[in-house]
Amino acid sequence: MLEAALIKASTTFDQVKKLLSKTTEPVLKQCLTDCTELYGLIVKEIPEAIQNVGSDNNEAIHQGDWAITNADTCEGIFSDEPNKRKSPITANNIAVQHLVAIAEDILASLG
Repeated sequence: MLEAALIKASTTFDQVKKLLSKTTEPVLKQCLTDCTELYGLIVKEIPEAIQNVGSDNNEAIHQGDWAITNADTCEGIFSDEPNKRKSPITANNIAVQHLVAIAEDILASLG
């Protein structure tokens, strides 16, 4: 499941970079810049979680938590006042969070 989350996160990272390269509107550009930084972290955190599966499931869950937090932060950036706007990547942010959360539930059930 973490592998699926990594694929989705990598796809989202690429999408955010593509949107950023096409955007001229300053506020949207800043939101996407922030999300680029966050997804840069996510695509590093998930492989670290994958490496810990089986040897340190608690650490894998902890790293997954960071990925979930960063995807949530990316989504929240678009809701910040006074320049609130609709996120162009809501579905992807939610998918990454859900895939990681499912993986964490599986790891937690293993003890």
